[in-house]
Amino acid sequence: MNKVFFFLIVSLAFLVPGCSSDESNEKQVIEIQKYADLDGGEYRELENITETDQVQQVIKIVRDAKWEETLVNMGRPADYRFTFQFENADIEAKPVLHELWISASSEKAEMIRGDIEYSRLNEKDTAALIEVLTGN
Repeated sequence: MNKVFFFLIVSLAFLVPGCSSDESNEKQVIEIQKYADLDGGEYRELENITETDQVQQVIKIVRDAKWEETLVNMGRPADYRFTFQFENADIEAKPVLHELWISASSEKAEMIRGDIEYSRLNEKDTAALIEVLTGN
C-alpha cells in the first residue's frame, strides 16, 4: 500500500506542473502611442504590434537593458510609450508603461519603465526598437 501511495504522489508531482498555465508562452501584443506635439501635446495610438517575432525582439531588448532604479526628470515628453498586453483576455496582468526618448540623431535612446527604472540603450538596440515601433 505504501508503494502505491508513493507512486501516486510522485505521479501527481509531475502531472500538476504540466497542466499549469505558463504565461511566458502566451501570445502578447505591444500597444504603442506616439507623442503628437501638433495635436496639442497629446499621445495618439499607433497600430499594435502583433507579430510574434517582433514582440519577442522588443521583450528581449527591454529584458536585457541595463536598468537603474532612479528617479529621472526628462526635459520633454517621451517620443513613444508602449505596454505589453496578453492577447488572451483571461490573463490578468497589470501593464507596465515603457516610455522612450530618442535622441535627435536617432542613434541613442533612453527608456523609463514604470516609475523609477531608467535605462540608456546602445545604438544597436535603439535602431532595432525604433524599427519595430515605427515600422521604419
